[in-house]
Amino acid sequence: MVPNFNQQKALLFDIETLISAAQPKTLLWIGQRPEQLLNDYQAQAAVLGHEVHITHLDERASQHALELRQRFDVAVFYNLPSNLDRSLTTQLISRLRDSLSAQFCVAIELDPKTWQLTDMLALGLRKVADYSGDSETPKAAQAALFKYSISDYKRTPDWLNADNWANPEMWGKYWW
Repeated sequence: MVPNFNQQKALLFDIETLISAAQPKTLLWIGQRPEQLLNDYQAQAAVLGHEVHITHLDERASQHALELRQRFDVAVFYNLPSNLDRSLTTQLISRLRDSLSAQFCVAIELDPKTWQLTDMLALGLRKVADYSGDSETPKAAQAALFKYSISDYKRTPDWLNADNWANPEMWGKYWW
């Protein structure tokens, strides 16, 4: 997905940061498996006294995520090939959002022919970081990291409180 080694490293660091902040007991990883990151996270969790169960589905088995019934604390959708069926990928992301996990992140290549920023925003994801290709090569891949968390999916607007609903200072003054 991201051709530059430093960009790949930055992407994995950001994913590890998101996972570490969540401290999950169950983790679903869909896509290419970075052994070092997952081994480091399991070792870190063991030092803290946490047990972590990691379920991995590679790109060939990614469609099996649609059949999963277990709920995961965190899920990661990572480095799936851009030639993966668009409707299947949309179903996978929707399934992650709706029933498999309360929070997850998606690392995906942005390309006008396959995926655009608006596609990810339409699925309820928020952009965390952008990893653009080398400036020397105009056709370099652009990847981005998106995050979804049900706890901060929709911020409560300022007007949505009891003071503004009832207008207590206006009570009894005007009648329609």
